[in-house]
Amino acid sequence: MSAIVFRGANILGENRADILVEGEEIRQVGADLSVDAGTGVSEVDAQGLIALPGLVDLHTHLREPGGCDAETVDTGTAAAAKGGYTAVFAMANTTPTQDCPQVVEQVLDLGRQAGRVDVHPVGAVTKDLAGKELSDLKGMHQSRAAVNVFSDDG
Repeated sequence: MSAIVFRGANILGENRADILVEGEEIRQVGADLSVDAGTGVSEVDAQGLIALPGLVDLHTHLREPGGCDAETVDTGTAAAAKGGYTAVFAMANTTPTQDCPQVVEQVLDLGRQAGRVDVHPVGAVTKDLAGKELSDLKGMHQSRAAVNVFSDDG
């Protein structure tokens, strides 16, 4: 398993520390961590860098399904990951609208296929975002997407 020590990072912009990462897990955080040089541990000078927990974007327009000419779940989550985000909430204004279990599950699956950040579909409050008839809120909540956030986005 590969390991990296980030030396001298500012933790949350306050205290300097070293961070030992093995695989995809943070194993240890502390000042002047001692690691066995014979284990193939890489070191990165993180002086002047700030270590933060993963960021969450509560209002993301991934445009898919339907608006792939503007954005896709794949390209949107790639940009999110590059910016330090570990989760995004995908707004409901897609084509078709995220107003039923089938569509929110499709967005969930597209996020899992992209595999970069967690994608949480936002369910539309009303069918087709029209403000006239409630969407299947219960169905979206009980679906595999387990939608807990609803919005007609403007």
